[in-house]
Amino acid sequence: MIDAFEDPERVGTEFASARDRRAARLAALNASGAPARRAAVGTLRALPSEPPAPPSGSLAAAAAEQPPRASAQVGEDVYFGYARLGFVAALALALVWLWMRARSTTSRERA
Repeated sequence: MIDAFEDPERVGTEFASARDRRAARLAALNASGAPARRAAVGTLRALPSEPPAPPSGSLAAAAAEQPPRASAQVGEDVYFGYARLGFVAALALALVWLWMRARSTTSRERA
């Protein structure tokens, strides 16, 4: 962590020397040709230019045999259930609002 009262030139010099050490270390790793060590250090490998291979035949066949999702086969009773739940929620909100309004008017009359 950098202290706010440190000399900015010294901090900049430390950053530059750390950057130079890292560049030298990466150059040495690239020259040695050790991909396992390179991945451990954290350098990125190039992404493949080819698209990924399609799944094997057994996986493709298993995916084709799957039944359609159950959410696509929703009956009318589910929709009526949602409508009933929405109606009850709206009714509950209206009753709470009326109760709060009645309570606020009675507290005004007492004062």
